[in-house]
Amino acid sequence: PRFGERWGRHWLDVARYAESNGNDRNVIFPHAWRYRDYVIRSFHSDKPFDQFVREQIAGDLIPSDDWRQRDEQLVATGFLTLGSKVLGEGNKDLFEMNLIDEQIDVMSRAFLGLTISCARCHDHKFDPVPTRDYYALAGVFGSTESLYGPMTNANQYGFDRPLQPIGENGLALDGPAKAYREKVAEVTGVRNKARSSRYGFVRKKAALENEKKKTKDAKRLAEIDEETKTQDAEIAEWDKKIEAFDADLKELTDNPPEFPDYCMAVRDLAEPSDCAVRIRGEVQQKGDVVPRGVPSLFDLQQTAEPAKPGSGRSVLADWLVDDANPLTARVAVNRIWQHLFGRGLVETPDNFGRMGKRPSHPELLDWLAARFKNNGWSIKQSIRNIVLSRTYRLASSHSAKNDESDPANNLLWRAPVKRLDAESLRDGMLHVSGELELTPPE
Repeated sequence: PRFGERWGRHWLDVARYAESNGNDRNVIFPHAWRYRDYVIRSFHSDKPFDQFVREQIAGDLIPSDDWRQRDEQLVATGFLTLGSKVLGEGNKDLFEMNLIDEQIDVMSRAFLGLTISCARCHDHKFDPVPTRDYYALAGVFGSTESLYGPMTNANQYGFDRPLQPIGENGLALDGPAKAYREKVAEVTGVRNKARSSRYGFVRKKAALENEKKKTKDAKRLAEIDEETKTQDAEIAEWDKKIEAFDADLKELTDNPPEFPDYCMAVRDLAEPSDCAVRIRGEVQQKGDVVPRGVPSLFDLQQTAEPAKPGSGRSVLADWLVDDANPLTARVAVNRIWQHLFGRGLVETPDNFGRMGKRPSHPELLDWLAARFKNNGWSIKQSIRNIVLSRTYRLASSHSAKNDESDPANNLLWRAPVKRLDAESLRDGMLHVSGELELTPPE
């Protein structure tokens, strides 16, 4: 029963899962947990990995049979919204390009094991990724709206976003709920402005009282008494207004409409558009406009086709798991191997490029990737294949002869000794003490 939690946790690391923004202003993502639970469910049910990929990139664009499946696919796209954002950035264009860059980076590292974001300022110096490919993808993600929720308390620049309503009647309930929140914000603003105005008279009265303590002039004392009465009258008047505003606000908050559930997700903009190359990565230095599309790494049919209509995320999702794309399956099985043996066949799981490590067993990696796809992209079946192998079942016994020729155990002549990770250590201590809580949070 804990399989999904254990293996889902590994993917959450890849997806840079967090329940707050981090970075310059660490505000909370109160709906991030829905993506976490989606990942756990997906691994536990052994959802085919190609479907898992498609849902996270373009789940909102995939047809669904009912509202539950629709919601599942919407929640999956939270993958693209989770990254930290520099909320204090005052330049809106730079904020948007940084958001796009982070999405390109997590997509390319997670699924392709490539550092495509290195091509933001120039052609990739080591891998076959020209700058035009980067901005073809930038057009795809730039035509996609990230719905990560309001962050007004942390950000004065207006980069807040709505959330995606979900549930059987989510869309119907969202309109009244939005109008209600706007009304509460309006009345709260009026009430707070009234409090500020009242405070101005309170300060004036305090200043008069302080002056009265120091004044000996009878005429001035009489003037201060009259001015104080005026301030008292103003304060009393503002007290009445504030009391009325408080009553209005209480009436609103005591009678809210029914709210839908929400999730972090993405959706296509109403008017998708292509992206201009930013020369040397400078936001204001615009070059040629590049049609949005997928990278030109492989000779796939989609490469020559424009990623239209819409943002192009559907084309990108299909390209990622196309049979002619060898990287996605290789990267996935390498991550499985890494978690079972302590290190991958490629020791740099996020970088299969020239600056990454070469695979220790390239033919084995290809065989595992091919078998992974032939077995319906099944994570569980791939794990089973590996753990039932002779290599996985080896003891960690020492051999002086083998150690002399392969001290790093690159050829896997013995079982590798692995560190116990923090989660397992914590769970082990709690289990021994009888305090391990296995009930999922609600």
